[in-house]
Amino acid sequence: GRKGAVSENTWLKDNYRGEFLPLMTALLNSPDPGTVSETVLLLASARERSVCEKIREIRLRGDESVRMACDGYFHVLEEDDAAIPGLFDTIEHKDGDSFAIAARKLSAIARKEDLQRIRKTYGHVYGPMRKEMEKVLESVILRNPELERNRDLYFSVPVTPDEKAFGRFAENAENYLDVRYRNNIFPKRIISESVAANVSSALKKIEIRLYNEADNLQYYGEDKAGTFDSLLELLAWASSDLSEKTLSRDGRAGAPDLHLLYSSRNHPVNTRQMLMAYGGFRDRERPKEMFNATCSDCGKECEVPFRPTQGKPVYCRECFRKHRPAEVDRSRF
Repeated sequence: GRKGAVSENTWLKDNYRGEFLPLMTALLNSPDPGTVSETVLLLASARERSVCEKIREIRLRGDESVRMACDGYFHVLEEDDAAIPGLFDTIEHKDGDSFAIAARKLSAIARKEDLQRIRKTYGHVYGPMRKEMEKVLESVILRNPELERNRDLYFSVPVTPDEKAFGRFAENAENYLDVRYRNNIFPKRIISESVAANVSSALKKIEIRLYNEADNLQYYGEDKAGTFDSLLELLAWASSDLSEKTLSRDGRAGAPDLHLLYSSRNHPVNTRQMLMAYGGFRDRERPKEMFNATCSDCGKECEVPFRPTQGKPVYCRECFRKHRPAEVDRSRF
């Protein structure tokens, strides 16, 4: 409870992770007001938002020092909420030092709900700017340990809408899942570790591509949504089947050592549940914020799912299909 013992601990402030939360919760339950106040102040500096409700409860029953710490906690979060839109505006429209400074500030205060918007900028920039956005993604994941299991998805690069490219991917993926996997892997109960690793890698690549195509479906023909859902179901089936296989360690001569068999149940590939839990697939099932715009090609009034930027072309759905991804203006990158 000594003043500054926790809240001014440099190591804790610089290295705080969401996985520290159980310890922090125990300190919040301390009968000593000084310990509680110190912990609340540390959580404020760490931008630990998962304890908001608990801190509201603590404020109601705490003494004056505890109430002041709780008020300070909420004041910090309110200031962050007010600052985040401006930081996003900077990283989405500026470069150079302005971009770097905004990215570093965002890294310290970004929320879990900001993840998909962070990923969009991450996918649009290159070189040092992408490195800065990697740090922002990393900081959000560290503050929210439940995101760790899908780290590879969040750090994958978003795909620029391209209906023809998606069609080619879908055809190859369907051939792999519905022909090669069904004929060569599905009938077997026991497979080698090396085969399982290769198949798991292929399924992960398909999963990542689908994750990054989910938000692009709005630009594609209606049939592509059906193709997407069909692939998702095939991927879920193959992932589930693979998780039920028994794996054998590859012997030196290539023959399985049957006494070393073990189950692969602990290594399934996440699919539909993952996509719906967080990210683009979920966004398809709820209304998007739309913005009024005038198509740069045909001049028609239209709505787009992003805020139009002066000097950059905006296309309606019909005209967007005529423009290949390479024609998108990336001059600031």
